[in-house]
Amino acid sequence: MENPTLISSEPKHKICFGEFELDVGKRRLRRGDEDIVLTPKAFDLLVFMTENAGRVLTKDEILVAVWTGQIVEEANLAVQISALRKALQDTKKNPRFFLTLPGKGYEFIGDARTDQEMIAENQSMFRLTIEQMDGSQTTVSDVTRKSLPPSKSAFILPKVAAGIILLALVSAAFWFWRSGAKKSEFKMPELTRLTTSGKVSALAITPDSHYTVFSQKEVDGESLWLRHLDTGSQTRIAGSQNLEYLGLTVSPDGKFIYASVFLDNLADVPLWRIPILGGAPQEIPNVQPNVTVSFSPDGKRFSYIEAPQSETHLKIADADGANVEVLSRAENNTRVFPFWGGTPTAWSPDGETIAAGYKNKDANGTQAGILLVNLADKSERILVAPQWNSIEDLTWLDAENLAFIAYEDEWTNQIYTVSRSSGEVRRITNDLQKYRFLATSGGELLTGQINAVSKIYLANWTANTVRSQPREIFRESGYITNVAWSKDDDAIFYSSRMNGKPEIWRVEADGTNAAQLTSDANINFGLTVAPSDGSLIFCAKRGGIYSIWKADENGKNPRPITDGTDHFVPDVASDGKIVFQSFSQKIWRVSPVDKKLVELHRGLKPAISPDSKQIAFFMMDGGKWHIGLISTETGEFLRKIELPKTVNQRRMRWHPSGKFLTLFFNSGENLNLLVFPVNGGKPQIVEGFGAGNVNSFDWSADGKQIVYSLTNEICDVVQLSN
Repeated sequence: MENPTLISSEPKHKICFGEFELDVGKRRLRRGDEDIVLTPKAFDLLVFMTENAGRVLTKDEILVAVWTGQIVEEANLAVQISALRKALQDTKKNPRFFLTLPGKGYEFIGDARTDQEMIAENQSMFRLTIEQMDGSQTTVSDVTRKSLPPSKSAFILPKVAAGIILLALVSAAFWFWRSGAKKSEFKMPELTRLTTSGKVSALAITPDSHYTVFSQKEVDGESLWLRHLDTGSQTRIAGSQNLEYLGLTVSPDGKFIYASVFLDNLADVPLWRIPILGGAPQEIPNVQPNVTVSFSPDGKRFSYIEAPQSETHLKIADADGANVEVLSRAENNTRVFPFWGGTPTAWSPDGETIAAGYKNKDANGTQAGILLVNLADKSERILVAPQWNSIEDLTWLDAENLAFIAYEDEWTNQIYTVSRSSGEVRRITNDLQKYRFLATSGGELLTGQINAVSKIYLANWTANTVRSQPREIFRESGYITNVAWSKDDDAIFYSSRMNGKPEIWRVEADGTNAAQLTSDANINFGLTVAPSDGSLIFCAKRGGIYSIWKADENGKNPRPITDGTDHFVPDVASDGKIVFQSFSQKIWRVSPVDKKLVELHRGLKPAISPDSKQIAFFMMDGGKWHIGLISTETGEFLRKIELPKTVNQRRMRWHPSGKFLTLFFNSGENLNLLVFPVNGGKPQIVEGFGAGNVNSFDWSADGKQIVYSLTNEICDVVQLSN
């Protein structure tokens, strides 16, 4: 049998079968004018099957080609085949496209043809027409060179001319397609750095495109600034305050800054209107966005995302907060709009539609795309089918083109553009940087460019510690997102993308002998070590699906503990119980032995006590964030604990003694540890842990040392040109 074709390394062609057109370059499946939404893995599978139409493909061949380098089970293939059958209105009993061959594999039985093949067929048909007209094996060039008798030429020449025109049109279409492919070749834009502090946290641009507004991290909070783009002169609008700017935008009349701010552990983030030249902020009533708002062209209304429990809403409101209207709802178990930081909505320049990033969730995983919502009738159209991990920043470059930042995983992203009319997506950056926020006006495009360095620190702790003296043991570029002590406290496990993919690594407690343990682990949110046997419990993302996995202490023998689509941030106690959070903000318990899932309570970021009896988690109550405690066995709510400080980094661990809950929090740039007794008593604040963001931390078994990963993000405003 012929070797199957691997997924094309130059996916610029189209494949047609039945009433469907598969555009490989744009990653789009269409039936007429209708877009058919597929998950990225289902799309890759369809490309592979159609490119090998008419061949019986074994399951192993398909898994190797479509899930290259990944450890997956055959069940994943069956799930994706089922999803494709549903999308293509195909059935196993009466197949049009996918034929299941028990014991052998699958065969694509549809008549799949590429655009190149159709061009070749048209050329062949043209030659055949000429031959039939002339009654011989005459070629096109022969016809044009021959001197035909008047009687015959009167009949043949018009048809030859028509055939030549047809061939010219086909050839022109072919070369237009080829030249279009060349025009789509990547070209990195020029980047001009506008700020140099490295402490930018949010940004916007004024409507006249002369100024950028940005917030900046300070020792004791964040400040707000106005910078002239041409001269570089800066004016401070607001001094440092103990708050976090989650989003900034400037009203179309250029008079006000609209800022969403996090402060005082408030569950609902207020929206402030601040005079652009400084002054007291005014809170906009009825609106609690966690994100940047986007104004209509006339400045009378703005769009934003709000997140009540179990849903996220795309809303619009008047500039003064009146007349709030829900344009679209997203139930968290099916889809969600980004609702924390960034600019997830963009009001179009014609005022008729709003673009919104969203995450679609189904049995095949969770992926992000872009919707266009019509303001007249609230109808929705998919502009970009779900294919990324998340999309959190959008802005219109002009009436036709939308720019956006898409995350390929939790920590890496690039900037893209998409055409409103054609749906063509182009990547405009291709580097190792990370980007946050987009702002455009008058042809100027600004973004925050981030360079990140992560470090692993060790710090000693006693009940009398007031100020820590941590020591750095390891560092690397990028993000170290998870750390955990080994069972015997002689080594530290951590996650790293040093070799291009998120894997689990091990380093000695003195920072030496760093070694990669896993291959294709795809570790994401969460890593912990089982006290009983030292095994690794972690969240892995496979084919868009987040689930809890277990591996031996050496990283070998990885196997799934859960098979859900949205399970992450696991924690494990001494008796082997594992708790985790789902995408729908519920806390679950699972046994690694029988893999039985038990739903316990609603909450975020669960942490199980050393004796396995209680689970602490973050919860919202009375408009503020608190810590809740529930029974591990029954899920019964025990009590809540008020946070004594504003906590913007929701990562929590029990002290091994079981007497304290601990979590890090920022006071401006400075990082502190909050230690408070579970059974009441005065909280202890330990200072001196450095400056930056803690991604993860863990206590040694004896409770005398803490390991944490600290990331320093150097973020400045940059201008993109060309």
